[in-house]
Amino acid sequence: AISHLPLLAASALALVAAQEGEGNPNVALLAAGGFRDTTRVAAGPPWLGADMVTENRTEIKRLAALFTETLLAMADAPAPELEAMLKAAAEARRTVAGGAERRG
Repeated sequence: AISHLPLLAASALALVAAQEGEGNPNVALLAAGGFRDTTRVAAGPPWLGADMVTENRTEIKRLAALFTETLLAMADAPAPELEAMLKAAAEARRTVAGGAERRG
């Protein structure tokens, strides 16, 4: 299910950006490469995403709750703590993505 969470996160980000962009043309102007890269998987076939989520709903809900908790903790963290979290995230990405690339 951890492989399906990025689809939900990317889709939610795209939906939030669209909501924020209603009546605010600056949102589209400010959505740069990071937005494009982060939301790439949201452009996939909707039926495939729906199948993945419905087949793994219990585990995805658990991971989505943990993701939300982590996101809120980062949003509330003072700068030094946030910097440490971002550093840990970069290391986690190298570790997890490195394993995915070896399997790739």
